Amino acid sequence: QYAQKDARVQVIHQKNGGLSAARNAGLDVAEGHYTLFADADDWLEGNALENMAGIIEIYTPDYIFGNVIYEYPDSSTTSAQISEERVNGRTREEVFQYFFTEYPDGIWAAWRNCVRTGLLLDHNLRFQPGILCEDAEFTPRVLLAAESFVVCREPFYHYRRLRVGSIMHEDNPKRELDLLATISQHFRMVEGLEGEKRKAGNYLTAYLANYYAKVLLNSEHFYRGEDRRQVRQAVKEQRYLLDKGTDRKARAI
Repeated sequence: QYAQKDARVQVIHQKNGGLSAARNAGLDVAEGHYTLFADADDWLEGNALENMAGIIEIYTPDYIFGNVIYEYPDSSTTSAQISEERVNGRTREEVFQYFFTEYPDGIWAAWRNCVRTGLLLDHNLRFQPGILCEDAEFTPRVLLAAESFVVCREPFYHYRRLRVGSIMHEDNPKRELDLLATISQHFRMVEGLEGEKRKAGNYLTAYLANYYAKVLLNSEHFYRGEDRRQVRQAVKEQRYLLDKGTDRKARAI
C-alpha cells in the first residue's frame, strides 16, 4: 500500500527470521545517508525526520542520540533528557563516561538513535541473528566505531513500555543467557582495543559488569528448575566479571 503511493518505500518479503534478520535486510537495501530503526508498535513525532535532517545538515555526525518519550498503559509518560553539553563536540571517552556512569536511562536500543549509513556499511555492522536483546550486542560496536556524536534535543520517538507480551518484560532464560554471552563478547572486544578507544571501552565494561550482576540476581530470584541451572552455570563461568563492577549485593550471593 505505501510502496504504491511513494517510490521511496521498499517492501521486503522474506521468511520470518526475527528482528535481527529484518533489520539486516533493511540495511542491505538502504540508500539514505542515515539510518533509523523503528519497532512496529511505536511511533515517531511528526517532525522527527525534519529535526534529524537539520542536525545532519549542520554537523554531519556519525551518531545522533535521540530523546525518547516512554508511553505506559495508563497513558502516563516519562522521559530522561540527554545532556547536549555532555555529548555535542565531546570525545568518545567523554561520551562513554557520561552515558555509562551518569545517564539514568539505557542507550542500547537501536530505535532511539540515528546512525550514518556509511559507518554501518564501512565497518560491516550488522545485527546478530538468533539472539534476544540484540541491541545490547549491536549498539556498543557502533558506538566504538563512531567518531562524532550529537544529541537531538526534541524528543523524536514514542516507545510503548510494559507492553503485554513484550520479550523485554517477561522472565526468559534465553534472554539472560544471550546477555551473558554478549557481555563476555564485549569484554573480549574491549581488551583488544588500544589508546582512546580502550579508555572509552573501560567505561563500557564497568557498566556491563554491573549488568552481569543484575543477571546474577535474576537467576537467583526469577528462575527455577532447568532454567535456573542453565543460567547459574553461565553465570559461574563468568564470575570474573564481578571484579569489574560495583554491585556489592551481587558479590554476596
